[in-house]
Amino acid sequence: MSGGRWNYMSEKLEEYAKSNGEVWRLMAALEHELDWGLSGDTCVDCAKTRCACALVAFFDANCEDATPAIALARDGRQPTMLCERCAAQRVEVK
Repeated sequence: MSGGRWNYMSEKLEEYAKSNGEVWRLMAALEHELDWGLSGDTCVDCAKTRCACALVAFFDANCEDATPAIALARDGRQPTMLCERCAAQRVEVK
């Protein structure tokens, strides 16, 4: 039995999909946050910062669980994740 033209690539792809489901969950969350920022629904600079923090958290978790990283990407309340403009507005509101 031959491996076909691509040497059993379907098996490799199936294994990749099983082991990288968390990556796709995170990518969907990051796309959502960046899309809202780029479209003006939220601040694009803050969205970029949250997405970068989420990636670091995901890598710190050895890319095994995207849940904490997704929470970071969606959390615009953390003062450390606000751009200067949004941080200044937050201070003015208080």
